[in-house]
Amino acid sequence: MRINCKLTHMKKVIIMKKVIISMKQICFFILCILPITQSCIHKTKETKPNILLIVTDHWRNDWMGFIDGTNLKTPNIDHLASEGLFFTQATCNSPQCGPSRVSFASGCYAGRNGVYENGAGVFPSEVLGFDKTQRSIYYALRENGYRVGTVGKLDLTKGAGVPQKLASGFYDDIGFDDPYDWNISAGKYLKQHFPETDLYERFEKHGYQTTGKFPLDEKYFFDNLVGDKALSMINEYSSGDKPWFLQINFHAPHPPWNAPESYLEKYAEVALPTHINQMPEDKPPSVDSLAKLFMNGVTAEDISVSKQHFAAKMTLVDDWIGKYISLLKEQGIEGNTVIIFTSDHGEMMYDHGLRYKEQMYEGSVRVPLIIKARNVAKGQTSRALAELVDLYPTIMDFAGISTKDEDIDGISLSRVLQEPSLKHKNYQFSEFTAQLEWPYAAKRMVYDGKYKLIDTNGFLELYNLAEDPEELHNCADKNEEIVNSLLAVMNNYSKKSMPPQYLPNSSPLRKEFKPH
Repeated sequence: MRINCKLTHMKKVIIMKKVIISMKQICFFILCILPITQSCIHKTKETKPNILLIVTDHWRNDWMGFIDGTNLKTPNIDHLASEGLFFTQATCNSPQCGPSRVSFASGCYAGRNGVYENGAGVFPSEVLGFDKTQRSIYYALRENGYRVGTVGKLDLTKGAGVPQKLASGFYDDIGFDDPYDWNISAGKYLKQHFPETDLYERFEKHGYQTTGKFPLDEKYFFDNLVGDKALSMINEYSSGDKPWFLQINFHAPHPPWNAPESYLEKYAEVALPTHINQMPEDKPPSVDSLAKLFMNGVTAEDISVSKQHFAAKMTLVDDWIGKYISLLKEQGIEGNTVIIFTSDHGEMMYDHGLRYKEQMYEGSVRVPLIIKARNVAKGQTSRALAELVDLYPTIMDFAGISTKDEDIDGISLSRVLQEPSLKHKNYQFSEFTAQLEWPYAAKRMVYDGKYKLIDTNGFLELYNLAEDPEELHNCADKNEEIVNSLLAVMNNYSKKSMPPQYLPNSSPLRKEFKPH
């Protein structure tokens, strides 16, 4: 009995020792793997990239410093191009602010939302009376853990007269955490930000369309306010625990030609890109009339001054881009931040005697598009037929969010970003200006990489851009088969179009704000 008890006691001691050893081993194991686990968690967080989208207004795709012969001072954009991929053939899906930005935000051509021009519709939202809210890129990102912000000239309700009481609900409805959507029109942002001053009145005396240096201190220039606010937002977002998306909407280089003096001085006596000083053959009467109107009384000196302002405003934006890159480096997150630089549309800048936008000619419809990120081809160019509508699924891919069940028109550029020589899509499509009859867009364009067909209220223009990059010779009459083929493609795009939600103030058919 005593022996058995002693043995039993010894067994208990041995078991206890084994338990203690095992516990020590477990503790040692936990201590060993804890740093690895923490590292993996940290790495998982980092692989969800931040996304910085920089959207300008009126910026031509052939006006950047790294393009030979431009003499433009854009060192930071040049840096992005050297570190990322530049799409030489990128196009907007409508050559006007509102519809172009709606197409990007929805991933769908603007006509599918009934937005053909500024004031002919808004981004569909339940808050604004629609049956349901169109899923936006902003909503998708917020739904998947991103902090989502915007600052500057967003233009998703451009010219629509949306009641102020509905505005805040609209931004939340479509997915923004931090919506700083500012009204640049005629200096109204000065009233918005500095209501107790006479800044607006002093600006108003200058005149919106007048060419001349900015009449106030440079710190009040719209894009300097936007740039500074964006800088503080990046700084705040970087200290948070969420990945973030920030869309910075600069107004530059949009008219008026009123660049701050310090930037104008950078282009004194600088030879800037020449314009196409010849009209296309056999063009629509509306284009001919517009060119005569634009060129009436305009001198060579006027054109030179306009170009100086255009370039000066570009350099101002470029300086802000440099500050963002420096801050991202300082925060240690540049490598985990996707940077996209683009514009909502281009600017004719006197090509064919035309100014501003709203044309399907190259100066107006082509946009700069540079994407810099990890695993993106570095310092290369691509001739892929990229469109702004493609940014929706591309950004979703960066964020690891599936779009396979979404009915969108955009196609992700992810494959091309790694292999720039790959073919992306067969055609590009753009549409503009509302009419009551199908196809609802009075002006449309389709491009297959060689031939561009433009349909303006039934007037057809065909340009072989491989042989005629300046679009001087309308060859529609000599290429009936090509015209018919591209027209069929164009009509196929318009099949999903809906009537304009409502018409702009200038239309006699205008009705009160009554969206579908």
